[in-house]
Amino acid sequence: MRLKRVEAIGSGLRRVNSYYLSKGLNFEIEALPSSFVVKLPRISISNQKINDDSKLIMNYLNKHGEITRKIAEQLINKEKTTTATILNNLVDDSIIDKVGNGPSTKYILK
Repeated sequence: MRLKRVEAIGSGLRRVNSYYLSKGLNFEIEALPSSFVVKLPRISISNQKINDDSKLIMNYLNKHGEITRKIAEQLINKEKTTTATILNNLVDDSIIDKVGNGPSTKYILK
Protein backbone atom coordinates (compact mmCIF):
# COMPACT_ATOMS: atom_id res chain seq x y z
CA MET A 1 0.00 0.00 0.00
CA ARG A 2 2.77 2.48 0.91
CA LEU A 3 4.59 1.83 -2.34
CA LYS A 4 1.50 2.84 -4.35
CA ARG A 5 1.29 6.11 -2.43
CA VAL A 6 4.98 6.82 -2.95
CA GLU A 7 4.66 6.06 -6.67
CA ALA A 8 1.63 8.35 -6.93
CA ILE A 9 3.47 11.18 -5.19
CA GLY A 10 6.58 10.57 -7.28
CA SER A 11 4.72 10.82 -10.58
CA GLY A 12 3.04 13.98 -9.34
CA LEU A 13 6.42 15.50 -8.54
CA ARG A 14 7.63 14.65 -12.03
CA ARG A 15 4.66 16.52 -13.51
CA VAL A 16 5.26 19.48 -11.21
CA ASN A 17 8.95 19.44 -12.14
CA SER A 18 8.23 19.39 -15.89
CA TYR A 19 5.74 22.26 -15.51
CA TYR A 20 8.20 24.45 -13.62
CA LEU A 21 11.04 23.56 -15.99
CA SER A 22 8.85 24.66 -18.92
CA LYS A 23 8.53 28.03 -17.15
CA GLY A 24 12.29 28.19 -16.57
CA LEU A 25 11.89 27.78 -12.80
CA ASN A 26 13.01 25.18 -10.25
CA PHE A 27 11.52 23.93 -7.01
CA GLU A 28 13.12 22.40 -3.92
CA ILE A 29 12.41 19.15 -2.12
CA GLU A 30 13.57 18.96 1.48
CA ALA A 31 13.67 15.47 3.01
CA LEU A 32 12.73 15.24 6.67
CA PRO A 33 12.89 12.10 8.86
CA SER A 34 9.23 11.14 8.32
CA SER A 35 8.12 13.41 5.48
CA PHE A 36 9.30 15.85 2.85
CA VAL A 37 8.62 19.49 2.07
CA VAL A 38 8.19 20.79 -1.47
CA LYS A 39 8.99 24.50 -1.89
CA LEU A 40 7.46 25.92 -5.06
CA PRO A 41 8.46 29.28 -6.50
CA ARG A 42 5.76 31.88 -6.86
CA ILE A 43 4.75 32.35 -10.47
CA SER A 44 3.89 35.88 -11.39
CA ILE A 45 3.34 37.71 -14.61
CA SER A 46 6.81 39.25 -14.37
CA ASN A 47 8.67 35.93 -14.69
CA GLN A 48 6.59 34.46 -17.51
CA LYS A 49 7.10 34.76 -21.21
CA ILE A 50 4.11 36.67 -22.54
CA ASN A 51 3.65 37.13 -26.25
CA ASP A 52 2.34 40.25 -27.97
CA ASP A 53 -1.24 38.94 -28.20
CA SER A 54 -1.30 38.27 -24.46
CA LYS A 55 0.10 41.75 -23.82
CA LEU A 56 -2.71 43.32 -25.86
CA ILE A 57 -5.28 41.36 -23.86
CA MET A 58 -3.62 42.31 -20.56
CA ASN A 59 -3.53 46.00 -21.53
CA TYR A 60 -7.23 45.84 -22.42
CA LEU A 61 -7.99 44.17 -19.08
CA ASN A 62 -6.01 46.82 -17.19
CA LYS A 63 -8.02 49.54 -18.89
CA HIS A 64 -11.51 47.97 -18.97
CA GLY A 65 -11.46 45.39 -16.17
CA GLU A 66 -12.95 42.52 -18.19
CA ILE A 67 -12.89 41.02 -21.67
CA THR A 68 -14.88 38.45 -23.64
CA ARG A 69 -13.46 36.00 -26.14
CA LYS A 70 -15.21 37.86 -28.96
CA ILE A 71 -13.63 41.20 -27.99
CA ALA A 72 -10.24 39.49 -27.60
CA GLU A 73 -10.64 38.01 -31.11
CA GLN A 74 -11.20 41.45 -32.59
CA LEU A 75 -8.42 42.96 -30.49
CA ILE A 76 -5.69 40.52 -31.55
CA ASN A 77 -7.19 39.73 -34.98
CA LYS A 78 -7.02 35.95 -34.54
CA GLU A 79 -9.39 33.04 -35.08
CA LYS A 80 -11.78 31.85 -32.36
CA THR A 81 -9.74 28.76 -31.41
CA THR A 82 -6.43 30.64 -31.27
CA THR A 83 -7.96 33.34 -29.08
CA ALA A 84 -9.54 30.73 -26.80
CA THR A 85 -6.16 28.98 -26.46
CA ILE A 86 -4.42 32.24 -25.51
CA LEU A 87 -7.12 33.05 -22.93
CA ASN A 88 -7.01 29.50 -21.52
CA ASN A 89 -3.22 29.70 -21.20
CA LEU A 90 -3.55 32.94 -19.25
CA VAL A 91 -6.12 31.25 -17.00
CA ASP A 92 -3.89 28.15 -16.56
CA ASP A 93 -0.94 30.39 -15.66
CA SER A 94 -3.09 32.11 -12.98
CA ILE A 95 -2.85 35.51 -14.63
CA ILE A 96 -6.57 35.96 -15.29
CA ASP A 97 -9.78 34.33 -14.05
CA LYS A 98 -12.59 32.90 -16.15
CA VAL A 99 -16.05 33.97 -15.00
CA GLY A 100 -19.15 32.19 -16.30
CA ASN A 101 -19.70 29.75 -19.13
CA GLY A 102 -20.86 29.81 -22.72
CA PRO A 103 -21.44 33.05 -24.60
CA SER A 104 -21.54 35.09 -21.39
CA THR A 105 -18.01 34.03 -20.33
CA LYS A 106 -15.81 36.92 -19.27
CA TYR A 107 -12.19 37.08 -18.23
CA ILE A 108 -10.94 39.32 -15.45
CA LEU A 109 -7.55 40.02 -13.85
CA LYS A 110 -6.67 37.93 -10.81
